[in-house]
Amino acid sequence: MKKTKKYSIKTSLKNILNDINDKYIVHIRGNNPSFFTRKRKVTPKLIFLQMIANTAKSFKNELDNFYNNLSIPKNVSTWGFTKQRLKFNPKAILTIVREYLIYYYENSGMVNKLKGYYVFAIDGSDFTVPSTNENKTVFGVHKGIEGNHPAMGKLSAIYDCLNKMIIDIQINTYKYAESKLADENLKEMRQLFGKEKKKIIIFDRGYPSIKLILNLIDSTEKFLFRLKASDFKREQKLMKSNDEWIDIVFNRARLNQFRTDYYLVERLLELGKLNLRFVKVPIKTPVGEIIDEYLLTNLDNNEFNLDDLNHLYHLRWNIETSYRMLKSNLKLEDFSGLKSTIVIQDVYMSVFVFNLTQDVILHANKNHKIEQEKYRYKMKINNNYAIGAIKTNFIKIIIEKNVKKSDKMLKELIKKISENLIPIRDDRSYSRDITPVNKCRMSYKYSY
Repeated sequence: MKKTKKYSIKTSLKNILNDINDKYIVHIRGNNPSFFTRKRKVTPKLIFLQMIANTAKSFKNELDNFYNNLSIPKNVSTWGFTKQRLKFNPKAILTIVREYLIYYYENSGMVNKLKGYYVFAIDGSDFTVPSTNENKTVFGVHKGIEGNHPAMGKLSAIYDCLNKMIIDIQINTYKYAESKLADENLKEMRQLFGKEKKKIIIFDRGYPSIKLILNLIDSTEKFLFRLKASDFKREQKLMKSNDEWIDIVFNRARLNQFRTDYYLVERLLELGKLNLRFVKVPIKTPVGEIIDEYLLTNLDNNEFNLDDLNHLYHLRWNIETSYRMLKSNLKLEDFSGLKSTIVIQDVYMSVFVFNLTQDVILHANKNHKIEQEKYRYKMKINNNYAIGAIKTNFIKIIIEKNVKKSDKMLKELIKKISENLIPIRDDRSYSRDITPVNKCRMSYKYSY
């Protein structure tokens, strides 16, 4: 990806909107080429804008507020708008997310790396969907207690830990294997960044497997896994120091677990062994206890020492924060409707708005440096405020026809966001009292 032109958030989004009825229309129609062929009151562009502006109110109120904000007459019923929205292929939103990311990484000039590497993390999360029969069929159910079987699905995201962008998100059934979803995340990441870019992918416990490790090695990618006590137990016991390269030998006992995968067994027999780096690092638990954790990597000692690996693994926490933002701040589980198509649209659009928000925050940080010396704690921009401000104001900025006025509105928005700060308290460690029901919701208040 080469920088080709001056980057503008507003231009990026306007280009997408201008291409909705042209470049993206085939994706939007999906498997039905007859969709959106006639001139109607509800266009794909209008639907896309409404999905961005969605604030999880009742859909009738959503539409009333949306049309009022656009200052155009609402000449369609709620059901009429919904019928047209159901024709909008959710995967088209993913295509638009990718195009947005390509434009950002090629042109923004604000791409961060660690020792020349992009740093990604992959992790999964369950999410609750409306418990209709359709959603139970599409997403599956969680076998709860006392016969309560809510409809739930599985998400898997690959996240840029340094640039704070969600590169890809996969949706599947609740019981679907996270390792298979991780394979899909990796495919999308490779399409976006190519083979020539230096990449490190970080995984938490539950992901380490010979098959995934070979996948990463074959793609010349670096990796860092956190191990469970049962992962490569034999090799963990062989460690005589906190940092060692150890052979993983593919003997008959180890190969027996792969006996149903003929091609993998043949590959492992050909290799005979893999020489990988096992390290032991201290990690602080949520209650402040220091425990030793085992990590597995193919990063060279000369590039990343023990402290570097510890820091690298802690970068993975950002993907946990991104899920929290999606579910809490962006109300991912407060869906616009009951249909599975709308559920999937809302998930993908939450990712688009998440990335848009991070883009705006990066520009706010660049254009309005935080004077850290004024504060007791290190400060950062309040993500929650930023999401609310963008949801409330960004559509007005994009549709404003007067360029000077639009630019001024965007500058004012970025300035407002840069002025709303919260402290970073990295060293806090205490146990949390979690209650099953908290009707006075003081933590993670809604953004809008």
